[in-house]
Amino acid sequence: MIAPSLNHPSTRPHGVQILRAIVLAVALILTVTPGKAIILMSTGDPSANTTPPGGALVNSGWQYEASFGPFLGTAVGPHHFLTAKHVGIASNTFVYQGQNYSVTRWFDDPECDLRMFEVAETLPSYAPLYSRSDEQGLNVVVIGRGTQRGDPIYSGTTLNGWSWGAGDGVQRWGENQITRAMFGRIYATFDRNGNANEADLSSGDSGGALFINDAGVWKLAGINSEVEGPFSTTPGGPGFNAAIFDGRGLYGSDLQLMAGSAPVPTGFYAVRRTSRLDTQNASSVTSRSNASPSSSASFIPHSQKSRRAA
Repeated sequence: MIAPSLNHPSTRPHGVQILRAIVLAVALILTVTPGKAIILMSTGDPSANTTPPGGALVNSGWQYEASFGPFLGTAVGPHHFLTAKHVGIASNTFVYQGQNYSVTRWFDDPECDLRMFEVAETLPSYAPLYSRSDEQGLNVVVIGRGTQRGDPIYSGTTLNGWSWGAGDGVQRWGENQITRAMFGRIYATFDRNGNANEADLSSGDSGGALFINDAGVWKLAGINSEVEGPFSTTPGGPGFNAAIFDGRGLYGSDLQLMAGSAPVPTGFYAVRRTSRLDTQNASSVTSRSNASPSSSASFIPHSQKSRRAA
């Protein structure tokens, strides 16, 4: 899967990479490698935010997330769930609210990193979808299964952030604020003075989701896709992946030193759901499932049978 061009106006100089380890290797060991969780600013405690959020964040999307192999998917219709296309066909089963649902076919969006799967059985509930294009500046709850927070990263004596730690297969949630929403993507930065549960993403968080509170109802706004990095402490030196809240003193993947008078946070990208209006009604996508790739349908169908034949 090709990451977006670094010349894209919504990217930053230190590069973007897809939020996964080698998908083929993961697929070969699904039964023993359950995936990897959101990195939090406030704590490195691996047990933090591993249960559904409460208070003002109750029912903020956690209930719509489910295991799809080592990744997450989000229920979006009676027979459909969304995830990141680049995670591949991670499993034949969608494990939602403790029950197994059999994948029968899937629909690829040819223009972005989205894949919608269809299951044979009926899902008991599914996420409402955010339909406006005013995401910039709004707070979100983000959910994933990436790595724990790892060792601190310093440039000299200044703390920049934390490396990606060990994968633990645990679903975790955090918060952030949308920095930019344009060109089909949502971008959020890892800010030291951000939300109480300020979060960044890491490998394994792909396919998880962002939710926005719309007049008291939490709605699906995006699907986790990419993260910025890698970084290094010297130009051309060994690269490392990390959640960086201030990149000053570090070098990006373009070998340029990050500098300035203010902190330079890095961040992550999600596919902007509002840019893909065909996901607003999963049943309408299903009704066109026999459309050819050259038709006007935004999602291209694939059957489970054809995948096995391949």
